[in-house]
Amino acid sequence: MNTTDILLIRCPNKACQKQFKMRRPAKAGIYNITCPYDKHTFRLNIPASMAGQEDQTQQPSSQQQPSQQQSAQQQSGPQQAQPQQPDNSAAQPIKVEGTYFVGDKYAIVCPHCQKVKVRFTPQGAGLKGFPCPVCKGTIHVEAKMKTAPIDLGGKTNFVKGRIHQMKRFSRGVLYPLPVDGKTVIGRDDPDCPSDIGIRGDSHVSRRSVAIDVGRGDKGYTFKLTVLKATNPVLHNGRQLFAGDSIYLNFGDSLTLGKTKLIFEKDV
Repeated sequence: MNTTDILLIRCPNKACQKQFKMRRPAKAGIYNITCPYDKHTFRLNIPASMAGQEDQTQQPSSQQQPSQQQSAQQQSGPQQAQPQQPDNSAAQPIKVEGTYFVGDKYAIVCPHCQKVKVRFTPQGAGLKGFPCPVCKGTIHVEAKMKTAPIDLGGKTNFVKGRIHQMKRFSRGVLYPLPVDGKTVIGRDDPDCPSDIGIRGDSHVSRRSVAIDVGRGDKGYTFKLTVLKATNPVLHNGRQLFAGDSIYLNFGDSLTLGKTKLIFEKDV
């Protein structure tokens, strides 16, 4: 393409203001132009003096008139063509990195328009999306469950714990949890063994969750962390995601794949 066939345009959006090239139109007129950087659409008047040779040969005696039209467009065009707010509703979602916990309040600057602070409170764990109230661009954040320690009050509780794997037509299988150690639970696999291997359930990840048993002033604590959750991991019916951590209380239920586990006192 010859350089004489190219126009250099500057985006009128104050948040962008970048220059880009476009093909010189063959005829004068008002054109809808879309900035390739921020997808902002605006109207631009192309006079005959800026149009292709075809249009200039057809209007040889009107060179002065386009100049007057161009002057009027420069005075009134930007105020009429530029929208009040950018529209990023069709733009790809942008994920904001950081640590966000369910139930906490946050305020972040919109990564699309870089103009407004967006306030949000994650209502559940996992990838959450919401629009900017100004430019309508979609924002993604990864929310996690907040780790909360067990409140034992004034009592002490040095009772050990165990995992009870529930099985139909039997009493199930009991797995004591060692004190001051970590126990990994996952699908039974000789190539990637876990401390507790679940047999007969291909929906369980090979290393699904880990339980850390700690010794505090008032008793033992049992902290569960999700290692991998290709299939849902449920705690008392609520879904957990990879990286989530919670403290277990006796009687809590866990579901890994299609296998149900109960956290019990080891008596």
